[in-house]
Amino acid sequence: MSKDSDTPEYGRLSLFRDPAGLDGERARELAFRNLETRGKSPDEVAARAEYLDLLGIRPGQQVLDVGCGSGVVTRDMARRVSPGGRAIGLDPSAEFLTIARELARDSHPDRALIRRVVAAFSDHAAVDGWLVRRLPGLLSQAGLQHVATRAFLPLEREPDGFYGRAAVRAADVAAQTGAITESEREGWLAALRAEQAAGNFLGGRVHIFCWGVKP
Repeated sequence: MSKDSDTPEYGRLSLFRDPAGLDGERARELAFRNLETRGKSPDEVAARAEYLDLLGIRPGQQVLDVGCGSGVVTRDMARRVSPGGRAIGLDPSAEFLTIARELARDSHPDRALIRRVVAAFSDHAAVDGWLVRRLPGLLSQAGLQHVATRAFLPLEREPDGFYGRAAVRAADVAAQTGAITESEREGWLAALRAEQAAGNFLGGRVHIFCWGVKP
């Protein structure tokens, strides 16, 4: 309470009362223990996706995030306006902006994450993902001659086509089997949706045709 009034001093104990005055160590503690941890929770991810949907932002647009903190929301906005768009984050804390820039640089497509998704899908969503490697030998062992192989690679760009749906299924399988976390799944799907909306999606799968002749 103030001395001259019964009006409470709102926010007096807030951790973010004076963001402009935060030093680097304190800013990093708040960014990673509070903002980033909260931003990765499944409920936060779902809520963020829903309220960003309300904005209707599209690839090529420019968007502004005022009070961006460590850039949790800004990074999601950037995915939605790419390619050709721009997401700008403003914050009174120079330290928060430094952290936001670092995290934005690290938020490009994660090849290691993609490999985990693909590997999990191959191991758990196919009856035997390694069978094709053994087929020529198996046919030869079965007595077939003139064993030959040929590869086919059907491709499609439609987000709601077979391979677009398979990409979503792959992320679900990876999360269900523990290959990725739920927050990684949501982030991966958000990036996928952004690429699909921008017309950059390309999906496919190698099909191996193997045959021989019975003498």
